[in-house]
Amino acid sequence: MADYDAIVSAAPSADWAYRARAVSFRAQQLYDSAVNDLNNAAQLDAADPANAYWRGATAYAMNDYTNAVTQFSEAIRLAPTSANAFAWRAAANREQGQIDAAFTDFNEAIRLAPQAGAYYSSVGDLYYNQQRYAEAIANKNRAITLEPNNSRYYTDLGGIYYFAQQDYATAVEIYTQALYADGNNATAYYYRGLSQVELGRPDAAIGDFSAAINLDPDNGGYVEARARAHSDVGRYEEALADFNEAIRLQPESATLYSLIGDVYYALGRYQEAIDSETRDCAGPEQRAALYRSRRDLPVRAQR
Repeated sequence: MADYDAIVSAAPSADWAYRARAVSFRAQQLYDSAVNDLNNAAQLDAADPANAYWRGATAYAMNDYTNAVTQFSEAIRLAPTSANAFAWRAAANREQGQIDAAFTDFNEAIRLAPQAGAYYSSVGDLYYNQQRYAEAIANKNRAITLEPNNSRYYTDLGGIYYFAQQDYATAVEIYTQALYADGNNATAYYYRGLSQVELGRPDAAIGDFSAAINLDPDNGGYVEARARAHSDVGRYEEALADFNEAIRLQPESATLYSLIGDVYYALGRYQEAIDSETRDCAGPEQRAALYRSRRDLPVRAQR
């Protein structure tokens, strides 16, 4: 930042100097400073599309999508072949629920830059949200064809098969491809593990959850998933260790206390089961449900 300050001081009439510093401010989420510099840049050269572009990008980062559309529209007026400006305006329109406008802008971005996989991926997201899964899959596959080393595209495609199609075997294949592209993709390991659970492959699932945890040990969801998998196959001591770790990472989750109560019950540790079932009951309905579970524990213990 000291260098950017020196550049602005040395070239106070150069719009690019203010813009360069603004981009750095934006990267640090110092949005007010970025906006101030970009306004100065625009005053110095209102015809430079880069100033409007970065004003739009900063407005987008501030969740000011209406202003973002206005600024990207100005950038497009000044540089009508800027695919990125169309893509950013599409994203801002999407955030405002202007889906038809978003489709139009993303398609124009694709027309201008047909080799950019990110634009096809974004169109795929729009189709997914419209529950038009065939079109979503086609666009994600196109993005993968253009950028086969982008692991996120595979992860997105796997999510369509996992959530929308419930085709868990295909999801496993695609998440595996994601891991070929990037072996450090914890999300791919996690969702491949969930797919393995659905396919009745607990050992494979536990292996995938373990890989995800190794990459992101502070993600309580990953630890909880492995705990559930251990519990499902009767590995209660392993499940207990994982549930305790998941609770440490997600202490606000009442569901975890209920789940660990089931593990304590399976281990014959009934008082601990009762204590866990009644721990951290957030609301009346949950409290009543967990009370019924607590009430039943002594009866089950006698069987």
